[in-house]
Amino acid sequence: NYETIGQDIDMTFFPEAAEFADGILYRCRNGINIIYFVAQDGTETELGEITGTDHFIADMTFDENTGIMYFLTNTFSPDASFLHILDMQTFELFEIGQINDGVIVTIELAGDGFIYGIDIAGDNIWKINKETASGDIVGSIGFDANFDQSLSYDTTTGTMYAALYEYEPVSMLGYAKFCQINLSSGDITIINDDYEFGYQICAFAVLPSQITSIKGIAHNNSVNIYPNPSKGVFNLNLQAFVKPCSVSITDITGKTIYKTFALSESEIQIDLSNQPKGIYNLKLITNNNHFSEKIIVQ
Repeated sequence: NYETIGQDIDMTFFPEAAEFADGILYRCRNGINIIYFVAQDGTETELGEITGTDHFIADMTFDENTGIMYFLTNTFSPDASFLHILDMQTFELFEIGQINDGVIVTIELAGDGFIYGIDIAGDNIWKINKETASGDIVGSIGFDANFDQSLSYDTTTGTMYAALYEYEPVSMLGYAKFCQINLSSGDITIINDDYEFGYQICAFAVLPSQITSIKGIAHNNSVNIYPNPSKGVFNLNLQAFVKPCSVSITDITGKTIYKTFALSESEIQIDLSNQPKGIYNLKLITNNNHFSEKIIVQ
């Protein structure tokens, strides 16, 4: 089951890229190579243009352990699929290497450290080394997959989910399938076959089904940050947060670009309007706990 929270009338038929990373849902629109932040109400904020390749951007996947965002691109005539790393500060792509001579349209990093993808040229599931981009076939999809497909890994349960799209050339009809994939055998278990839905799911992301509780980390509602995203000026409501505390902001490389202290203030203002557009990490630290949140300069 699903609920519509936003609509994009300019969405293309194949493929779209989306990923949930560090509490933020990203989306990349193909053709124009623009990366966006997507809010919970479905509204989008443009973060910047992706550079570093003339390939067709197909998908992206995030490594929570290293903080690296991987991108999948394609070329056509001849067909080929490539793996890249995205600089999250400049949005420039750096190519790792070519995966295969097919058309992999979606990728997702799994708990075993490998990236998995679906190739619609051969209707196969691929296992990809994220350091070298070399890959091997682990199984067959079992039907004629066409247009866009999508994968998302549940880190809590260790389950790879797939939103697949089967195309029947005779009837010229397509059918959406929501599935689980066994990463060892490549076997697919269909959860729901919706022949009435009839649309492809271009991209989806599974949120962790459980939130790990860590002693000493403040609840997110103890600090209110607004507006976020902003043009550079952020207001921090610290009324519910223990003080005194240090306030620091780092860029995507880990460099500290801002630091101050809140002694007894219930609200402070931070001005990052002199910083480039992008995503920054805000940290508040006391003797007993700390708070961390992503903020976006647009």
